Amino acid sequence: MDYDERCSYSDVALAEKVRIVSEFLHRREPSQVWDLGANSGRYSVIAEDAGHKVLALDADPGAVERIYQSIRTRSSGSILPLIVDLTSPSASVGWANNERHSLEARANADVLLCLALIHHLTIGKNVPFALVSEWLARLGPTLVIEFVPPEDPMASRLIATRENEVHGYDRDGFIAAFSGLWRIAAELPIEDSLRRIFVMERL
Repeated sequence: MDYDERCSYSDVALAEKVRIVSEFLHRREPSQVWDLGANSGRYSVIAEDAGHKVLALDADPGAVERIYQSIRTRSSGSILPLIVDLTSPSASVGWANNERHSLEARANADVLLCLALIHHLTIGKNVPFALVSEWLARLGPTLVIEFVPPEDPMASRLIATRENEVHGYDRDGFIAAFSGLWRIAAELPIEDSLRRIFVMERL
């Protein structure tokens, strides 16, 4: 059972999220998509079906293995699943730190998918919105990001595990932090859900 099925999406909400992401990806010319926090690989497959090359990154080795097993017979080879902890990505290593470059130095994304991810970074890992925004801006020029509000069941559970109060985790704080580096091209509510998908272009 994947994350989508275990979290708070209803069938209606999940279908609407799939529709929004699919329509966006099918409207674009073939490009390089990075699916950050790919989980089951559902949206990586959608991106591949739309003609894109995809890097599917997730910190969970089990999730990455499931992506690999699910695509090995049906994929055109355009999806590369990798185990990557986004809060501690691979650094430059080797002689003079120049033999193998860091993940960021190798960034070649045209589109970044950050779906059901921001609450894990900001609440779960204590990374402020502004730092997430800055890092994403260094990875690619177009961002499709799902905002999970504090009232959402998954966000509420993460907040409940925190010893300290979470400040500024709301839609206004999210928009304020991202607006310095990104232009919001669209804000799309997910039907039957409190979540919203933002399409942003780097300034």
